[in-house]
Amino acid sequence: MNEKGRPKRQDYKGPNCPRHLQKGPPRRPPGGVYCVGNFFPPAPADFDKAKGEKWTQVCRDLVEWGMMATADLDALRLYVDSIFIARKALQTLEKEGYYLDLGKGKSKRLHPAFRVYMEATKQERALYDQFGRTPLARTRLKVAKEDKPEVDKIAEIMAGNFANVEKDKRAKA
Repeated sequence: MNEKGRPKRQDYKGPNCPRHLQKGPPRRPPGGVYCVGNFFPPAPADFDKAKGEKWTQVCRDLVEWGMMATADLDALRLYVDSIFIARKALQTLEKEGYYLDLGKGKSKRLHPAFRVYMEATKQERALYDQFGRTPLARTRLKVAKEDKPEVDKIAEIMAGNFANVEKDKRAKA
């Protein structure tokens, strides 16, 4: 501590250290990345086979994109649940119809499963973007792209392949 009662610069250590006193790039939040290599968390125990397969599919994509973190597991569970709630509500609507007949002389009423379906799809769409499942969300991801090797122009000329060199000249002009 200094004379003003504040900790000295070297007293700041660990995750509570102010960002401007830390060295290097920002660290990941506590809990960090869950996956190492191709490992990802198993599906929750109460998931059936179909939900487990969807969980595995989404986890594989997130691991591939380098986005899997422990903080996302609850949202991932909500995402998978909303997909299957919407599917079940749609099956009910196809089986029973979109409108309920209330009897003679009464008007028809919209089936309650329709509202369930709409709410589940709304939640599903919101989570689509968070997990990079739409084309727009995937363009926002900063995924490492494979670099194309640069063509050695001198080697091309020596090999007698003048066509590629001429294309490059025309492209630059």
